[in-house]
Amino acid sequence: MKLKTFFEDLEINRVGTLPHRSYYIPFSEVFEAKESRSKLDSKLLVNLNGEWDFQYFENIRPYIDDQLAFPQPTKKIPVPAAWQMHGYDQPHYSNYEYVIPFDPPYVPSELPGAYYTRDVSITKEELKNEHEIVFEGVDSAFYVKVNQQFVGYSQISRSYSIFDIQPFLIEGKNQIEVIVLKWSDGTYLEDQDKFRFSGIIGDVYLLKRAVKRIDDFSIEQREVTKDEACLNLSIESATLAEVSLQIIGPDGHEVMYQKIKTNEPTSIVLADPRLWSDERPELYTLLLITADEVIRQKLALRSIQLKNNVLYINGKQKKLVGVNHHDSTLENGPVANQESYKKDLILMKKLNFNAVRTAHYPKTGDFYELCDELGLYVISESDFECHGVVALPGLGWNDNYNMIAKDPAYISAGIERMKAHLLPNRNFGSIIMWSAGNESGYGIVLEEMLKYAREVDPYRLLHYEGYHYRDRSIAYSDEWIDVHSRMYLSMEELNTEYFDDKEQLTKPVMLCEYAHAMGNGPGGLEDYHALFEQHDEFIGLFVWEWADHTINIGTKEAPKYRYGGDFGDFPHSNSFCMDGLLLPNRAFHPGALEHRQVFRPVRMSHYEWNQDTQQVEIEFSSDYQFTSLQENIYFKIIYFDQFGKELPHNDSELLSDNNHIFVQVDKKVYGLLIKYISKQGFGEIGFDQIQLKPFEVKRPSYLEMAEALSVEETQASIHIKLGTKQYDISKTSGLLTSAIVDQKKVLDQANAQWCIWRAPIDNDKLIIDEWDWANYDKAAMKVTDYDIQTTDKIRIAFKGKMLSVGRQWILNVAFYWEIDRFGKVTFHVDAIKNDEMPYLPRFGLYVPLDKAYNQVEYLGKGPHESYIDMQSLSYFGRHNQSIDELETIYLKPQEYGNRLGIRQVSITSNKQQKIEITSEQDFAFSLLRYSLADLTHTKHWDELPENDQYYLHLDFAQSGVGSASCGPKLDENYRLNDTQMTFEWDFYFS
Repeated sequence: MKLKTFFEDLEINRVGTLPHRSYYIPFSEVFEAKESRSKLDSKLLVNLNGEWDFQYFENIRPYIDDQLAFPQPTKKIPVPAAWQMHGYDQPHYSNYEYVIPFDPPYVPSELPGAYYTRDVSITKEELKNEHEIVFEGVDSAFYVKVNQQFVGYSQISRSYSIFDIQPFLIEGKNQIEVIVLKWSDGTYLEDQDKFRFSGIIGDVYLLKRAVKRIDDFSIEQREVTKDEACLNLSIESATLAEVSLQIIGPDGHEVMYQKIKTNEPTSIVLADPRLWSDERPELYTLLLITADEVIRQKLALRSIQLKNNVLYINGKQKKLVGVNHHDSTLENGPVANQESYKKDLILMKKLNFNAVRTAHYPKTGDFYELCDELGLYVISESDFECHGVVALPGLGWNDNYNMIAKDPAYISAGIERMKAHLLPNRNFGSIIMWSAGNESGYGIVLEEMLKYAREVDPYRLLHYEGYHYRDRSIAYSDEWIDVHSRMYLSMEELNTEYFDDKEQLTKPVMLCEYAHAMGNGPGGLEDYHALFEQHDEFIGLFVWEWADHTINIGTKEAPKYRYGGDFGDFPHSNSFCMDGLLLPNRAFHPGALEHRQVFRPVRMSHYEWNQDTQQVEIEFSSDYQFTSLQENIYFKIIYFDQFGKELPHNDSELLSDNNHIFVQVDKKVYGLLIKYISKQGFGEIGFDQIQLKPFEVKRPSYLEMAEALSVEETQASIHIKLGTKQYDISKTSGLLTSAIVDQKKVLDQANAQWCIWRAPIDNDKLIIDEWDWANYDKAAMKVTDYDIQTTDKIRIAFKGKMLSVGRQWILNVAFYWEIDRFGKVTFHVDAIKNDEMPYLPRFGLYVPLDKAYNQVEYLGKGPHESYIDMQSLSYFGRHNQSIDELETIYLKPQEYGNRLGIRQVSITSNKQQKIEITSEQDFAFSLLRYSLADLTHTKHWDELPENDQYYLHLDFAQSGVGSASCGPKLDENYRLNDTQMTFEWDFYFS
């Protein structure tokens, strides 16, 4: 039969599908339902995942419009999978621009697509059952045929599509055919920031249903308190008058068994319920039992309330520490499963997240079941985004934002998407908020979607950030929105718009996206956390986003990660898809560890050190509302000696007593690091540090006896001799270029430079044009004068300017080198910055070194990299690291590896040579494999060239990292914009 072009009709989303229903899997008997850990354990489920016959078409439209017969496929493809991950079509990444011409509801005449087919055998006995075929996700639209007969059509990529195929089945071999279209009219409503993948991307399976069966059921948590849980249970069935209900408590004991009628609400009351929360995810098991099927639903009983613009869960104030999660896996692109979801959700708990937003579409039942099990609050979002309208010529940018949202022609499509989202997932207690979608402006379409959600489920909160962009000339009601949700506001904007005058607040405030975690960053989390803690009405923060999206075109052992534009895709958004806290392989970026530390649920609130008894009493506070500190945490104590070095065999495991611990120390102990270890198996979730006495700098081994000093000049250099040591200073740069000890060159680098440039990080987006305009990358020192003074020391004083091509002066600098008769080399700098120039990326020295210098010991913040606005992840102590351990991988090369708070650093070569730098004031350093030019100009990490040198940065300071890749400008407090800068470093060479 002719396949009608349903895919270009806004009024048609589904043809021949069963009505939307709650997600469930029938089991064959009670024991199976109780013990199952996966839907695949059900004997009533026939898994159709696996290899299918496959044929890709650059234009599939003729096979639909002209009723052409599909040829026998010659290829194979796994299901679920995106066909772009298997060599067909091309990967395409776009943030917001539509990837097809804007001509709704029509899609291009050249319409890529694919034909899938496979056989499934059905026995005569099995034909006595009813059979449903379930698709858990197909992008973008698809037709289904069984035994050459048309069954139906569906779209909405992230939704369940269930077809009754019983009338089409025969005994023996049955052919299933699926025709998938890359685009449909739904493409205009699925313009999310992601790689645009296509194909059968979700699980496919048959359900063998009993003739007499439950069709649907819903559980409303009408009122839940610590005394009782009042529920409404509704069961729909066209074939059964009653079913058996069994409820099993979290302890495994039955709490209820009764017969209940179908097709009418049943009130259920559970006395003294054990309530579910992120801290203690207690789950009841509800079983609906019929003669031939058992349906299981885990019950997460909780209450959700807003009182005085404050969020309460189970009567206790709760704040949402959240992250946005796309379905994106390194191996399979958009294809996620129970295993990958579980891995991600456990990592979220390890990083102290208690909430997740399903950006920007619903998940499968596996995801929500795991959130119930692990204890994560969910903002579940509809598959609705039409951000691309902002790029259309006409009104321009945000003035176009409401174009689709205000158009009544999209109302039915919008409501259908809310139904496809809400109805399957309404029984999952972890979902506390429904979101209508993302970045689509506001208008009648979104309002009707939210109204529908409120009517169907009045017991959850409603969210939609785009309400802020509504047309203010239209009197929209805000009753369908329960929170003031915004994205990427600065601290100043949050205070100005909401918290400076809290009396005008009508709803709580949350940032559904903030801290854009692209590349090196995000910075400023401590500031957001402080504001978050300060205002009860500030109920939620959701980092954008979980993990980098990339495609590996290399191997697992030697990956080559690629992003937008690397596949010839247009339009594309470059590397904007690499904006996660985690690498694609789920290794943590430093920003992930920063979040873990900043949002640690336990922190030291006070300590007292009794120097007579050498006992330290430490008091803690926690964010736990439903459990105690003792239930969640034990402590590991690490002790430090006078030089900040960890003392050997020093781990102590302590349990708290009334939020206190007592630690016995001795006189060798100068500091403590208290690590918080989760009793739930999530590992270290934070730390605090105590310095009982200041750590000491290890003084270099200066000469015991003073030696004679001499100085001489050549045309290019100044040479200072001290016994067996010689130092050479360039007259051009004023920098030390050579140090010789015992006739061996410890430092041999004529290319040492003054440096104000850093390889741009993604979060330099809002300042990089100014830095480029100022030609900071080409800046160099021009020495204007020097003077040699000889007493019992030699001082060579310089005056100079940092200048760049075509621009005025950047810095006026007065500096000197001073060498005493015991081998101490002092470098002192006084600099004045030109206020007319942009703030500086950094200020310091850039010194190429022989690759033999591959080991570093430093007293400062470590072991992780740190920046002025991203340093909580590291602690102060003495760290010993190799060049490998100093490295941080950012898939798009950029500045990395900085260490802050340095008082001493020693760089040691494998030839037993050493360069030491100490200071009375904090400075920063990094030792990198790659040059500034390499990091600035190379597009992919795997393309960075192998050099015959390493590169040492010594910095007075560096600007912070922020999150301006998609967020506010870097806070002024974190900009290197000092008018005057003074520092002094002591060098020692051996």
